[in-house]
Amino acid sequence: CPPFFFLFLRFSLAGLFSILLGIYLNQVFNFNLKSLLWITVFGLIQNGLYLGLIFLALTKIDSNLSVIIASILPLTVAFFSWLFFKAKMSLLGLSGLIVGLVGVLLIMLQRVERDYEMIGITLCLMGLLATTFSTLIISKININKNNILIVVGLQMVAGSLFLLPLSYYFETWSVSFSIPFLFTFLYISAFPGIIGPIIWFYLQKEIGAVRYS
Repeated sequence: CPPFFFLFLRFSLAGLFSILLGIYLNQVFNFNLKSLLWITVFGLIQNGLYLGLIFLALTKIDSNLSVIIASILPLTVAFFSWLFFKAKMSLLGLSGLIVGLVGVLLIMLQRVERDYEMIGITLCLMGLLATTFSTLIISKININKNNILIVVGLQMVAGSLFLLPLSYYFETWSVSFSIPFLFTFLYISAFPGIIGPIIWFYLQKEIGAVRYS
């Protein structure tokens, strides 16, 4: 299954299910224009840009290398929180940030052996920046226990609508259905798709983006 089309199916179905489940549980579907805008932007960045870029990168680099790059997230969140939101950072914290970043860069440079791997690393780094900004955006969204399922659903639907035209123009739609494929699809739609963001949003609100990352 093409990566963008797979993500479109995952986000659209899981997003609609989350919204319907929230409505069934009497959660509040009441957002002002500003909140809807932030939810849409978050969905586009996190589900469209970040996961789209990561899926594309995995066609060019080993998954172990992508995990190493993803491990920079706490560093990038801390840095941009300090840069844009004036979050407090001690000298020790700044030193740790620099040392950690240099260490990851050295590991990446040692792993690069072919040109296409450099392309994959670039895509991963772009995805890392996308998820960094989406992590910081969460603080702008009014999330609580009375609307969390609907917020999760809306941001996934926004991401799916971003991915659909990309898939249509750049991919050939072909899906080989099998029991393992269906099991995998249902699993990642339910757990990383719905349950994961619920836990993520809750922790972000409780302890903040930097400490959570």
